[in-house]
Amino acid sequence: MIVFEDGIEVMVGQMPTIGGFTVNFHWGNQDELNRYIALNAQPYPIIWLISGNEKHLTNDEEVERSCRFIIAVRELNVSQLNDYRLKNSYLLFLNPLVDRLIEGLTKSSILSMPDRSFTIEKLPNYSEQDKNKTIDLWDAVTIDCNVRMINNCQNTIKWQS
Repeated sequence: MIVFEDGIEVMVGQMPTIGGFTVNFHWGNQDELNRYIALNAQPYPIIWLISGNEKHLTNDEEVERSCRFIIAVRELNVSQLNDYRLKNSYLLFLNPLVDRLIEGLTKSSILSMPDRSFTIEKLPNYSEQDKNKTIDLWDAVTIDCNVRMINNCQNTIKWQS
């Protein structure tokens, strides 16, 4: 059986650093996310794949999944307004990470986006504990898209500069 999360992790592992930071990847539900954050001193920036259903072909050559990714950076200063967050979180880290994720999903030899489209939502000040139960403070972007993975060898992705 094709392990979808492994293919995404290999692709993210090839991403160049963003602002001098290595991009981290993990996946799961809310409880797993909170445990991951608690165990990792500085897991940011992070690309988080929310658990979901997969459609497998019976010949084990292909799997397709409707994905929700959360790309997040830590922002401890909750008093900052969105114009500050746009300049310091979105333009420096989150927007380039969205571009990298889409680039990886389209340039990988094992991954593709069959619909050739995606939806994003910007979520500044996303993780206030009283609102959504995560244990850290984030500026984030969600990306919703369909991803197809084939049973093949992963190429080395040539990233745009």
